[in-house]
Amino acid sequence: MRSLIYKNKIWTFYKWMLFLVMLDSLRVWFFWLVPIPFLTSMLFIVISAFVVAVSPQLFFFNRKTVFLFFFFYLMARFFGTRGNMNAYLGMFLTSVSIFIFLGLKDEYKIDFLSFFTKVFAILMAISLSAWILVMLGVDLPSFTDTYGFSERRNEAQYSYQNYYLFLIDFRFRDSIMLPRFNSVFLEPGYLSIILVILLYLQQFNMKNKYNIIMLVALFFTFSLAGWLLFMFFYIAYLLRNSRFKIRTIFFIIIGFALFFTFFSIYNDGDNLVNNYIFSRLKYDEETGTISGYNRTGEDFEIWYADYFLKSDKILFGLDMKAIFGETVNVGWKVYFVNYGLIGLSFYLWFLLFGYLKFQNYANFVFLILYILIFMRGHHVIYFQAFPILYLGGLIVMKRRNDKISKYEHSHKLNPIQ
Repeated sequence: MRSLIYKNKIWTFYKWMLFLVMLDSLRVWFFWLVPIPFLTSMLFIVISAFVVAVSPQLFFFNRKTVFLFFFFYLMARFFGTRGNMNAYLGMFLTSVSIFIFLGLKDEYKIDFLSFFTKVFAILMAISLSAWILVMLGVDLPSFTDTYGFSERRNEAQYSYQNYYLFLIDFRFRDSIMLPRFNSVFLEPGYLSIILVILLYLQQFNMKNKYNIIMLVALFFTFSLAGWLLFMFFYIAYLLRNSRFKIRTIFFIIIGFALFFTFFSIYNDGDNLVNNYIFSRLKYDEETGTISGYNRTGEDFEIWYADYFLKSDKILFGLDMKAIFGETVNVGWKVYFVNYGLIGLSFYLWFLLFGYLKFQNYANFVFLILYILIFMRGHHVIYFQAFPILYLGGLIVMKRRNDKISKYEHSHKLNPIQ
């Protein structure tokens, strides 16, 4: 009994350490103050070595899949370093947490995801409450804050009014509606992606108070990508669990058609829904994509089509910063340019290997979700939170699917009379 309590205390402590590593990877503002690069990752490695030594029962590293997953992920990151030893070291240090998480036994991975979801939802509740108070006119203490200086940039990439419990980006402060909610994170877009992932893993269960909090937070991010991903994958979930799939598809199409028609003609189209959502979904012939997908600039697109795709750099990529300097271009094309076809293949294999290991409908949808997230912004590969949620989520949904299949099988064998 004593050893069980001891083990539980160590695991509880370790969960908090892993949670902090994930927050650090997501660029939560209070980690900007850490004076030494990769300090959080280095401390986590030391703590992990201690935990592995005193509680080896939490781990099971003797599996080929652990090393294969880690190999694919590490190669997907290393291919863009071009011999820069500092970059290799930094990427390795921040990737070790992925390896440690892979080494955890499955029941601890599942427990950590449950823990992360609850604590993250509580963080959203606290942050959102403070944000609402400020929106109502309450004067909370704050200060001006910045993030994103570099050798090639003379001014910060981000400027905020920091209210300690949340940030307001100066770019969105004078919005027609409300400033976008991004809690303590860099961007509302990345916050919305995390929220969609967690809601999907929770099966959009709105009987759970934590999920309701996360859904409200997702709404106030005003992230078009977050809203669309939520809608698409909620529909995928409905189709999986509906006994009347054709009827469900029919009602979804009719409902969307009525919604689109109403806001397209209401006030001659001059309304918030049409201006901020539907107008951004229109196809732009010049860019070859929807108008709201502004992840890359026109100069980049021209260079990408006219030079890169026709060059011999397509296999291994090239240093995009040497050509464009500091750039706001993001998305899968930017990753493709920097890492080449081989680097891109390694990341796709990392995602695909996970699906092949834990195949079912829910995990196939999860794979598509992560591919779309990557297409939206390639930086997710560098944030440890995203691969950890992917690897843990695959196991959560595999276990859940196995339980359902076992129940359905036993129900067929022993039908209720």
